[in-house]
Amino acid sequence: HERRSEGEQLWQRSLDAAPARARTRTLDPSPNPEPQAPLAAAGAGEAAGMEGAHGPETQLLFFASLLPRHERAMCKEMVLDGDKTLEAALEQLNDDGARGVFKAMALGAVIERVVDHAHKAYERIFTGLDTDTGKDIAEAGKAALPQEQLGPALVYGEIDFFSFATLLEKAHPREGEIFVDLGSGTGKAVVAAALLYGHRFSKCVGIEILHTLFEASLVAAERYQAEDRSIATFYAEKRSDLRCYCGDLLEEVLLDEDGGINWTREADVVFVNATCFPNELMDKVTVQCEALKPGARVITLTRSLDSSEFSVIERKQYAMSWGPATAYIHLRRG
Repeated sequence: HERRSEGEQLWQRSLDAAPARARTRTLDPSPNPEPQAPLAAAGAGEAAGMEGAHGPETQLLFFASLLPRHERAMCKEMVLDGDKTLEAALEQLNDDGARGVFKAMALGAVIERVVDHAHKAYERIFTGLDTDTGKDIAEAGKAALPQEQLGPALVYGEIDFFSFATLLEKAHPREGEIFVDLGSGTGKAVVAAALLYGHRFSKCVGIEILHTLFEASLVAAERYQAEDRSIATFYAEKRSDLRCYCGDLLEEVLLDEDGGINWTREADVVFVNATCFPNELMDKVTVQCEALKPGARVITLTRSLDSSEFSVIERKQYAMSWGPATAYIHLRRG
């Protein structure tokens, strides 16, 4: 309780700090990876009959009904809000061959709306917890460890929300999957995953060895639970369960009052900020990841998994709190 108080107090002291910097980057609206019904084939006859016979709002609501379930709900809300992007997309519907253009534009508009909602919730949850405050909380945690446990792997760093959103999108989260962050710090990646893909991830899990950072992530988890108003429109009937554990990321099983998790058996998408990992630790993490189920995706920063059990499906630089970092998205073979 004393260490939790220390971590929370450091966070609390920063609440009156400078306001959060404005963010202008948006998620790259790449195509939805899941198979979807083509708009031209689904109800094309009805759509043709509607054009000209009904106003733009009615037409947009019809086309929104052809989108996937969760995207459909958000798109309909955007139609009723008079979203100008969708109205511009409607102008592309002069012939049946352009319906695919509308689908791409509508999905892109929905993605931007969802990311905007999620980012605003993320900023509210982490109000007062900037990178410098996170470093202070980490240093307080390291002061409680014996000298032999200290090392470069404990250097504090944070995700960039928009870069991380793009990485997650390219990992193609699917319904019912579990997200795990190895070395989760104050919980920023875990909360971002839950906000962005709470309709797909059944559980978002963070594992952190420094007690002060772990306790700060518990505060973030509590604030996430209070964010109903900002995410209910997209997630509708459900949301991701968010769990934080204090322990070594090399531990396969972590326990809590609900039984805990064996991440090497249960995780589907794993995130590892390996920028400061020494070779020995990286080798151990790689061996553990080899126990993941076939089809699991592992996102690492700066260092890749040196294993024939994985194929690298993307290698690209992204902005993070410390500067640009090369991200690797690995796919577990099998």
